[in-house]
Amino acid sequence: MSRDASCRNVDDGVVLGGIGWMKAACTLAMTAVGVGILALPGTAVQAGWLGSVIGLFIASLIIFYNNHLLWRTLSLVRGNESGDVKCYEDAGGSAFGVGGSVYFGVILHTALILVCSVMILLLAATTETLTQVLSRRIWTAIWTAISISLALIRDMKHVGSIAAVGAMSASVMVIVIIAACISKLATDGVSNEVMVMPQKGLKFISVFATYFFAYGLSTVTPTVYHGMANPSDFPKALSTAIFFCLCLYTSTLELGYLAYSQSLASADTVLAAISPPNQPLTIFGWLINIIVIVVVLSHILVLFTPTAKRVDMTWSAISERRRWSTFQLRVCLMASRTLLIILEGCIAIAVPKVDVLVGLIGAFCVTQLSVFFPIACYVKLKRRRKISIPLWETLLFMLLVAVASLVMVMGIYGASLQF
Repeated sequence: MSRDASCRNVDDGVVLGGIGWMKAACTLAMTAVGVGILALPGTAVQAGWLGSVIGLFIASLIIFYNNHLLWRTLSLVRGNESGDVKCYEDAGGSAFGVGGSVYFGVILHTALILVCSVMILLLAATTETLTQVLSRRIWTAIWTAISISLALIRDMKHVGSIAAVGAMSASVMVIVIIAACISKLATDGVSNEVMVMPQKGLKFISVFATYFFAYGLSTVTPTVYHGMANPSDFPKALSTAIFFCLCLYTSTLELGYLAYSQSLASADTVLAAISPPNQPLTIFGWLINIIVIVVVLSHILVLFTPTAKRVDMTWSAISERRRWSTFQLRVCLMASRTLLIILEGCIAIAVPKVDVLVGLIGAFCVTQLSVFFPIACYVKLKRRRKISIPLWETLLFMLLVAVASLVMVMGIYGASLQF
């Protein structure tokens, strides 16, 4: 959307035709809620039922503050010579130039590629449970081949329709998970193996990577901000989205852990606890596996599209310089999208555990996108404009960076031990 098309009035901060704060809150919430919720109950195995709630609440505060900081950063950019920030790469470019834009883009698209690998792995795990034939790696290869056909969809109208299906099915997935947990508790009660608090502090810190992954809404913050009718209402949208996610995540985490307790230690996700491999499926087992397939198939296309579009833009620029024919360009576009899906499938085969990939993404990518980048951009722009930063805020930045660095190190280390 160009400046003229968006009709942005810099003086009053209003965008004619922009979205309201409630729709912005829904967009942020539905961006966050996805397959990450499947890994949340497993964190209580290491942190305990109370420790996991405390950790999730702290993670929520960190994500809220840093997204609020990112909004303040975008407000500094809006209306000056740098123009509006429409995506995460623009945010990096406004503060650090081309180098910042490239680095932000690399981390963002690395995260999207890895999340797509998680999707393929979930598809493989689900069909392995449903069919009880073939190995997970073979199913991963099969779903990689099937996903190639989805990767070739370039019409954004189709992508938008599929995204709507994904949002609805994700809501149904959460309802089924909660219902399955309540049914299990009603039948078997709470296990005596339930742990209250973490036994080791370092393990408690490592689960923050999963919590950060579940709150992966920072990637769309610049886009949502740019599209709002009144960008000054963004904090209202952000607080609503975070509060909704916190309530939803806490319910799923606690019910999942209390219902399945230590059995989650040997399961990738709560999905594997509800429908264990090589065991007869219950009604909830059938429901959750079928719904997860719908959720993942829709999400994989939506999450694949930004990276594919970026690759398409690169090939289009090369095509213009070298004066390729339309046929040559189409071949390159199809080949690059196919190879990208194959790469994601290879990652899923190499790391055949959902919780390991989720931990890696949360530790390495989401920690940078949600904590490091907003602080770095804010400080850079403040200094460029020679605006002082209060001492208390500087100390808070140092604390957040220290905590995020520890989460990154421990998250990557913890995930590497499970290879």
